[in-house]
Amino acid sequence: MSLMELLRSLANEGLPIIQSIHQPSNQIVNIFDKIMVISNGSIVYYGKSFDIESYLNSIDYYLPINSSSSAVDFLLEALYSDAVTPIEGFFHRG
Repeated sequence: MSLMELLRSLANEGLPIIQSIHQPSNQIVNIFDKIMVISNGSIVYYGKSFDIESYLNSIDYYLPINSSSSAVDFLLEALYSDAVTPIEGFFHRG
């Protein structure tokens, strides 16, 4: 988290930061201005982290009521589940 805060402060000073991270915590995701989720070499989502839930809803994916998962966690779980049926606008690794 200390490294992320340092990178955030450098970005705030105008230094462009590009970082690759695998399955970050919500606390870390919320530091990023924008995130890109890639699956099987295709961009699944690119935008602000707080817009992920709206994106999921737009393709008829909804976070379960009373879920403790964040939208990012839900997106990653959906991408890497054993689902066999592809969903329009959404990539699955089968």
